[in-house]
Amino acid sequence: MTLKSRNKHVAIVTVTSVLFSPSLPILAEDELHFEEIIVTAQRRLETLQEIPIAVTAFDATSVRHLDLDDMMSMTAIVPGFGMSNFNLGQPQPYIRGIGSNEDSAGGDASVVVYIDGIYVARASASSFNFMDVERIEIMRGPQGTLYGKNAIGGVINVVSQNPKEDFGGEAEVTLGLDELNARELRGKVDVPLTDSLFSSVAVSARKRDGYVKNTFTGHDLQDINDNAIRLQLLYEFADSMELHISVDYEDIDRLGNGRQVFGELALFHDDDPFTVRIENDGEQSRIASGGHIQYSWEVTEDLEFISLTGYRESSYDWFSDAFGLSGDVIMARQEIGMPAILDINDIVFETTHQLSQEFRIAYDNYEGFGYVAGLYFLHENTRRTERFEWQFYLDAAPTNFGTGVDIFDQFEQRNETESAAIYGQMQIDLNDWLVLTAGIRYTNESKDFQNTGTSESIPGIVDNPVPVLISAPYTIDENRSWSSTSGRLALEFNLLDDTMYYVSIDRGFKSGGYQGQAGEAISAATPFDPEFAINYEIGAKSEFWDNSVRLNAALFYVDYSDLQVLQFIQIGEGESAQAIQVTENASDAVSQGLEVEAQWYASASWLLSSTYAYNDTEYKKLLSATGNLSGNNLRNAPLNSIYLASNYQWRLPNDSALSWLLSYVYRDETFQDINNFEINKFGSRELWDTRLTWTNASEKLELALYIKNIDNEEYEIHSFQTGQGANSAKLFAPKRTYGLVAHFEF
Repeated sequence: MTLKSRNKHVAIVTVTSVLFSPSLPILAEDELHFEEIIVTAQRRLETLQEIPIAVTAFDATSVRHLDLDDMMSMTAIVPGFGMSNFNLGQPQPYIRGIGSNEDSAGGDASVVVYIDGIYVARASASSFNFMDVERIEIMRGPQGTLYGKNAIGGVINVVSQNPKEDFGGEAEVTLGLDELNARELRGKVDVPLTDSLFSSVAVSARKRDGYVKNTFTGHDLQDINDNAIRLQLLYEFADSMELHISVDYEDIDRLGNGRQVFGELALFHDDDPFTVRIENDGEQSRIASGGHIQYSWEVTEDLEFISLTGYRESSYDWFSDAFGLSGDVIMARQEIGMPAILDINDIVFETTHQLSQEFRIAYDNYEGFGYVAGLYFLHENTRRTERFEWQFYLDAAPTNFGTGVDIFDQFEQRNETESAAIYGQMQIDLNDWLVLTAGIRYTNESKDFQNTGTSESIPGIVDNPVPVLISAPYTIDENRSWSSTSGRLALEFNLLDDTMYYVSIDRGFKSGGYQGQAGEAISAATPFDPEFAINYEIGAKSEFWDNSVRLNAALFYVDYSDLQVLQFIQIGEGESAQAIQVTENASDAVSQGLEVEAQWYASASWLLSSTYAYNDTEYKKLLSATGNLSGNNLRNAPLNSIYLASNYQWRLPNDSALSWLLSYVYRDETFQDINNFEINKFGSRELWDTRLTWTNASEKLELALYIKNIDNEEYEIHSFQTGQGANSAKLFAPKRTYGLVAHFEF
């Protein structure tokens, strides 16, 4: 099989499963079935329904029709996937209740993000706009025996479209008709340079007005101003060799996110989640770039060698008023005799560089035996400076607006990570109906971490400031390494036509790290331990009723040990009490539940789609600095989540088509801290979206009208607590939005 023919079978680096799509192709009445798509995801020819892993995948059409702009937009659809978003540089994806809020230069993500097979090491570089996408895959549970970096919670893999052999392209324009005035342009052009050298250019520009009004400055916060470009070259040496090179660049420049405070601090404060009053709008900006070089060589018909080199870098700036409190609100409190209050500004500067190299061989004789084996190396260098500005408002006189005792806490972090791993996985057909998969991985990671903590006050205002975060200045320089063996064992049973059952056990590993906001030298120099997970899973993938129904399900039980948890520890008493971040290891935690994905062709014109997840989570043993929290729920893990979609298509006399997509989302409430404070949790939500799309006879032109959040539901996208649950600072999603989309292919 040549590289060209293999590409037609969607040869990919990672794992692919059922392609979840509410899009409705034109079918004849006697063709009520799903297309059989052949892939070589595990380096053997299989249909999507044959792979024994819990994965949801979206193709380019689904990404467009579902308006999947970024990771946050997928949480409504993917079972077991949740997310909160502190700011542009700190996305916090969770799968089955497992994720990470840790933002230290010495910490790692639990849910790993890849772009074109390249692991993105820092969270500040992992939240990017989906551009020029061929496929998005979300794998649930530990992985690491097939490729790349190990992951303990799951993987989000974004695969770009390769350059095509023929000249052509596509363009899409979005025009928001609501008050946010969204304007988006996406486009791609494929240009063949020779008979064996192909190129492509993709661009994206997104702009949107903010939906949170700052009544002090008059500006709108939570805006969008993003621009990106990707260049690709694909060179075919011969039928057996090819070289794929890509580079990308993204520039994001936005105002602050307009955080709203709830609780005791909210007195004299407008509790409208879309209105704040702060002296400084804040800002969040990031420049991210990178690329990859992939060399593929088909040594024999059965054996392939791949070298994958990746480089990524980013620069991120952030300024925010943590609670959205203005000086006049604070003064109004004190005029009625309330005690002094503390206001906080959070400022972050972070740069990161990473270089990774992977060598992989894949063998498959297509007669019942295949394997993948590889070596992986990563070097990451991160510099992060985080500064907290504290203002103690002590004077009740309105003429002293904005004055106070200013104290600064600053953490200057430097971290170098070296990661190396060897991995392998094989598949053996034991007989006609039983397949064994076995994989193993050995990982060694080391971190060289420096942190300087300083605290100072403005001279002349206070002589002996009370410490807020840092009890005494310190400088530490530490290094530590961790290693572990993880693996996978699975059996798949093909006892019935069009139905496959599987059982699997996976062990995951995430290395230890260092706290970035430690209050003294001892805690700064003491690393938190690695965490481990064992995932037990039983699943089924089936098609029935003449292949008009597709039903996949996974029943899982994940046992975590030494789970790394981020919490806020209270400093001080009363209304001036604040919280600092501390990362520690929970002794044990469990996540268990059921995930279901279903699609049904009710007719050739009507496709029904749904997902359901039941996720029961618990810290089995967690003795925290704030008490015994055993029995509490994990973060971002709704007990029940449901997605329903109906897509009906009318065929018009001129061979064009009109389709109507209507979707409904329900998610139970979710806790956002290990203490499970009521004030800090996300409430349950119900969301309705719709899209009406006209497609011309050639299927080259689409015109669509969309409405998102039809009921104008108010729901949170991030929150953090302080004062031991007395207050919560929250961010909310936009209200109802609607507009027009035009998509054209040429």
